[in-house]
Amino acid sequence: MGFYSKSCPKAEKIVQDYVNQHIPNVPSLAATFIRMHFHDCFVRVGF
Repeated sequence: MGFYSKSCPKAEKIVQDYVNQHIPNVPSLAATFIRMHFHDCFVRVGF
């Protein structure tokens, strides 16, 4: 939270709105987003 507050202050709101709009229609996207998030985090710390 707040990672993009200076470089792109609307980023979190854009992502939140997209997720809230699309997850109810395509529940399988939730797992995809979780995998993407953890993959990104692990890549950042050098795993």
